[in-house]
Amino acid sequence: MNSDTLEEKDCSASIPMQVSRFLGVLHFFCDPSRAEQVRLDILQENDIRAQGFLRNWFEEEIQQRIAKSHAKRERYWFDQLRDLDQWPILFICGADHVKSFSLLLEKNGIEVHIAARDWSPEIN
Repeated sequence: MNSDTLEEKDCSASIPMQVSRFLGVLHFFCDPSRAEQVRLDILQENDIRAQGFLRNWFEEEIQQRIAKSHAKRERYWFDQLRDLDQWPILFICGADHVKSFSLLLEKNGIEVHIAARDWSPEIN
């Protein structure tokens, strides 16, 4: 999440922002802004899939490009967390990033505890 996304959705705060305010703890966006994503050549999965469709890429090529883009985004997140240097930290990311981002953190000496690999609300 970043402030660009909130603005696009016409929201003043995300759920994690609201919870952090309530608890009186720091909230920090780690995802790069849209401009930073362009600068770093980080693409959304849907954009990569659209390019793949238009350019007749095989699924393997699409998956490799998605993984490469995810790795760039996750490295950016790691750099943000390292610079913030506030531990312990709760980091919320999409299910597609849990395994690879956890591995990146662990390779850099950060202990990881995963609360949910792919959380969804229980519907009664």
